[in-house]
Amino acid sequence: MLERGTKIINMNRFLKPMITVPVREVAIDLEYITYPSLTQQYEVMEIALHDIGSNKCIYQSYLKVSDPSYLPKWKKDHGYTEEKLRNGKSKEEVEEVLKVLLSNSIAIFWNADTDLKYFPFSKYSLGVRCCMKRYAERYGDYSEIYGDHKWSKLKVAAEEVGLKLDHEDFFHCARTDAKTTAQIWSFLESKENTKHQYSDLVLRSDLLKIEREYEKKLQDQAKEISNLKLIKAGIEESDDDSDIPF
Repeated sequence: MLERGTKIINMNRFLKPMITVPVREVAIDLEYITYPSLTQQYEVMEIALHDIGSNKCIYQSYLKVSDPSYLPKWKKDHGYTEEKLRNGKSKEEVEEVLKVLLSNSIAIFWNADTDLKYFPFSKYSLGVRCCMKRYAERYGDYSEIYGDHKWSKLKVAAEEVGLKLDHEDFFHCARTDAKTTAQIWSFLESKENTKHQYSDLVLRSDLLKIEREYEKKLQDQAKEISNLKLIKAGIEESDDDSDIPF
């Protein structure tokens, strides 16, 4: 029993909420349109995200490109059209989607070094991993010349692990390549003693704090713009009144 006068302290006041958002793994693929030149210019024409846990495509979109007429014939034979690329989403529109879908995710690519040149995925996600390099470390042939394991093309790696495409799938399609990358990543996980662990779980309270800070930043920017408009209006009014005799 508690003695009379004993003060009961509510410890809940001192505990930080431990509701966490689970980290998920998302395989991402970008497809490019090539403009023939001495420097081989590229533009992203399609993107797809495949959730590894559920093995489902969670996002796919075509992007607007400078000149859709360079779309190769074999792509057209598989359903790509110049109209889809002409009316595709802008890079900024896709970025807004990525910020939401990848906020609690690890972004996984077949060739991360290439795709990171076109979108700053590390800003949108909790981290970036390269499936191609992970696969090479375990299954790639060793090169005496380079002193490292050789990298494989996605199609070759898929064949080596026994993956077969569904009837409607084909390589160098963002949906297919993202799904295949996800399946190879899952294959690697199943063959290792310990699965990839991520210690950077995100506290829900931390996410709310980030959101509040972002909202405050937007409000401060809006106030600053409003103040600048008022100052500008005051200057213009002052200029107009300068010729009025008193």
